[in-house]
Amino acid sequence: MKTVMLNDEVYNNLSKIKGTRSFSELLKELLQSSEEYKTRLLESIKGTLTEEESKEAEKVVKKIREHTKVRDL
Repeated sequence: MKTVMLNDEVYNNLSKIKGTRSFSELLKELLQSSEEYKTRLLESIKGTLTEEESKEAEKVVKKIREHTKVRDL
């Protein structure tokens, strides 16, 4: 366990959105939803799949995309 210091403004903003979650749960959720986190996570596993596993993963992603509705913003 580590101690993290936040300024009052950041603390108050996080408190408003955390609901019943702990600060750790909230921060983990926020990090996992960030594009930078996703990019770094993907970079950390780059090259770990075999060619066959990579092709299978591409098939799965393609199926998911075919069944996912995209809405215009």
